[in-house]
Amino acid sequence: MQFIPTFTALFLAISSTVLASPTPVNSAKRACVTVFPTLQVPVDSSAPTRVYGSSSEVTLWNFSHGSRNMLLKFDIPAEATDCKLKFHAVANPPMSTSGPIDVSAYSLVSPIVSNTSWNGRPARAGLAGAANIAVSPTAPTEETIVTTACTSDSMNFELEVQTLGGRLAFTADTNNGFFMTYGC
Repeated sequence: MQFIPTFTALFLAISSTVLASPTPVNSAKRACVTVFPTLQVPVDSSAPTRVYGSSSEVTLWNFSHGSRNMLLKFDIPAEATDCKLKFHAVANPPMSTSGPIDVSAYSLVSPIVSNTSWNGRPARAGLAGAANIAVSPTAPTEETIVTTACTSDSMNFELEVQTLGGRLAFTADTNNGFFMTYGC
């Protein structure tokens, strides 16, 4: 019987242990990134050819004589994952609202531009999500409207109030408004 030298036996034992060990997995949570719209364009069914341009003034309403929707464009990196369109407001924000409103968000088939009118807005690809927004006078409000795969470097949505008589108006800033997160 031949004996394997001690050094060779030790080397084989360590090698088999290293080769049998699982590959380490990086379980660190990814950084969550927040982006604000690069364009916020109001479009109005009662003035279908009027161009408002991009504005920090967000006005959504649905009345019997027509509606005003908002078109939002978010520029995100091509490698972004897990996109979420959200609404946030601080407690007792400087907003005009008719109370809780149902808001639907539609994905658009092409990017928006600042000189878009109601008649010239991109076609809808489909309903991406919806939320009931009830702004609180005593606590911050945050609602996720859309959770989706990030499909391109430009995510475009049309927001529409479903509640007849519903209205939401405010000046968007980093504390109040619509935003998108990804990589969370």
